[in-house]
Amino acid sequence: MHASATSPARFALLDYAIAGALGLGSFFLSCVNYWYPPSKIFDEVYFARAGEEYLKNTYIYESTHPPLTKLIITFSMMLFGGLKPGTLGDTAWGWRFMDVVFSALVVMLLYAFAKRITGSRLFSAIAAVSLVFDGMHFVQSRIGTPEGIVIFFSLAALYAFYRYWEAAQADVRAPEHASAAREIGVAAFTALALGFGTSLLLVRAVFHQSTAATVVCGVYGALGIYLAMRRLVLPRLFGYTPRTPGNAALWLLIFSVALGALVASKWYGVMAFGVSFVVVLVVRLRHRDVFRPDVVLTAVLFIATTTYAFAYVPDFLRASSCATCDIHSLSDAVYHQYAMYQYHSTLRATHPYASSWWQWPLDLRPVLYFTNYARTTTAVIYSLPNPILLWIGLIAVPIVGVLAWRERNNAYALIVLAYLLQWLPWMFSPRIAWEYHFYVNIPLICLCNVIVLQHIWRHFRERDEPYGPLVAGAYVVAVMWAFVFFYPILAGQPISTQQWHERQWLKTWL
Repeated sequence: MHASATSPARFALLDYAIAGALGLGSFFLSCVNYWYPPSKIFDEVYFARAGEEYLKNTYIYESTHPPLTKLIITFSMMLFGGLKPGTLGDTAWGWRFMDVVFSALVVMLLYAFAKRITGSRLFSAIAAVSLVFDGMHFVQSRIGTPEGIVIFFSLAALYAFYRYWEAAQADVRAPEHASAAREIGVAAFTALALGFGTSLLLVRAVFHQSTAATVVCGVYGALGIYLAMRRLVLPRLFGYTPRTPGNAALWLLIFSVALGALVASKWYGVMAFGVSFVVVLVVRLRHRDVFRPDVVLTAVLFIATTTYAFAYVPDFLRASSCATCDIHSLSDAVYHQYAMYQYHSTLRATHPYASSWWQWPLDLRPVLYFTNYARTTTAVIYSLPNPILLWIGLIAVPIVGVLAWRERNNAYALIVLAYLLQWLPWMFSPRIAWEYHFYVNIPLICLCNVIVLQHIWRHFRERDEPYGPLVAGAYVVAVMWAFVFFYPILAGQPISTQQWHERQWLKTWL
């Protein structure tokens, strides 16, 4: 693929101001009565409870997901006083605050990503505003569960990978030398021998850990040794200096850390590995002198795994003072991974608001989080994506895919590829799922919508017709109107039964 058809636009001081204003707008909008309802709703009974258990230094009941988001919720509670009497730490104020913060950061990040792609402040602002006025984004920013944090790491990983992709192709390095294949063989043999040898000696013989822990440490050690051999040792032995194109090393590091944090938040973040793997191979086939894919993929795996492992550090630190905790050793941490996999692969639960993967882009089954029925009024909270946003996306996403092919646009291709790889693998999932699993794709739909709007704007401008601003303005008004219309069932405001039924556009929402 060639470079983007739209040349990358640098961030100016005004862009920082716009992104900050949009982020603050999202923050203050989400802050309005975010502590209502005051009791735990939906999965807060697991994740907010986990925050309490970390602060009490007791057994963590929620053991089906990695610990990072639970630790962030714990930190959120600590900001408001933790478990101290008379403080707001162990209340809805404390459980939900960091979700509000991360959701505002996503809006700012989306503006930066859109500016990089469109080169336009106007359309970047439209993309960010679209996310601000998405119902699911609003609701997930006001509940103490992982999704408001997951979406930040998901978009951060994608943005960083795109910046890496740009940087890696901006400065093409020399072709690999003739001994590259032999170098890879030497590095692989050395890495496997040293990695597993050290693991057997230390993990197994000295620390008496399980076979599974020994194998995991062996693989991890082999990745690190292979990376060091390829980048530091063998270049000197074979007489060349490895070059890293532009700022590629920095963006690869940021991408790998964000990816590790994403997987440490929820496992379905591992789908992002597919994005990087596919892109690296495609670019390798088209530009054989740009990437050394074994180094790139090894670096991603090693750094992301390191980030993932750091999420378990608090569990190891409290192991000696927590008799009821289930992680006291490396073997326990490795077994925890198997237990999580076993849970998700065998879960056969049912739920009235569960949905299938194909229903999510159609907005067919939002999740009901809270109900409070009175004699004449009803207060509910639906995690409902903005239907205008999603239904326009049904057309915009395929169009952007076509534009990516026609214009050879890297950014467009990456957005559509990420959209598909974060969605389609769910068709093979054996466990129950909900509409909020599609949340990570909503920022990508916002991007696709504004890309199409920008092309429509340009089309009319080339014809000297004034309809471009009208179309863009109509889109913004429609998205904002839908948010305002559905706001009562997003924020739990008491409304009459008739008003509630007026907002049930589809029978499947009931």
